[in-house]
Amino acid sequence: MTEPGSPTTLPGPVSGVVWGSKRADLDRLAIGLARALGKEVFWVDIQIDATFSPGETAVLQELDPSHSIRVAPEEVAVNQNLGNLALWSIVQEPVKSPESLRLSDYLRIPARLRSIVDRTGPTAGAVAIVVANADRATGFYGGLPGEFTPFLQELKRLGVSIILTNAGIPRGNTSDFDVVLRVTREPESETATVYCSRADSRLENRFTVGAFVPLTQLLSALTSA
Repeated sequence: MTEPGSPTTLPGPVSGVVWGSKRADLDRLAIGLARALGKEVFWVDIQIDATFSPGETAVLQELDPSHSIRVAPEEVAVNQNLGNLALWSIVQEPVKSPESLRLSDYLRIPARLRSIVDRTGPTAGAVAIVVANADRATGFYGGLPGEFTPFLQELKRLGVSIILTNAGIPRGNTSDFDVVLRVTREPESETATVYCSRADSRLENRFTVGAFVPLTQLLSALTSA
């Protein structure tokens, strides 16, 4: 990763995965990325129960409550029925037209995420959504490469950035995302480190594949003016 610089050089829209074992560290990095990508940041927290660690609580207190929602794992499953219905609706275009395919992909996006996009309106490039604790919903996805690609492309076309946090082990579908960052922390250490394993060509001047950078340094780079 590069030296600290202006967040305005971080191009959007971007899709990313932040993973590691300590959820509070993942939350901090995801918030930093989202704020560097969007004027409006929305937080979708996948929760099995209402339990948060003290570290998570401290991080999440930074969020705007009106832009933060909690959802059950099943609420972020792909909506295949609604997507298929879009392809077979009575429309002017052929069933496999680009317009119909885009509508189908959009309607397959989980309803709670679509509601955020619908709510924000035409604010291209100004919206970033963090889906926290995506590992809690892996049972609703196959994990193969290409699984997320249609939905990420549709969100990108709409000018929406999306960042997933994952406290589990990433699967093959992680390769669908523009940037993949791992956050590690040695036991009893006060310093977390970020490792970049993937960055697309637009992000090469901000993230260096194979590089290790202290989390505090990266957050400083994302927030500096």
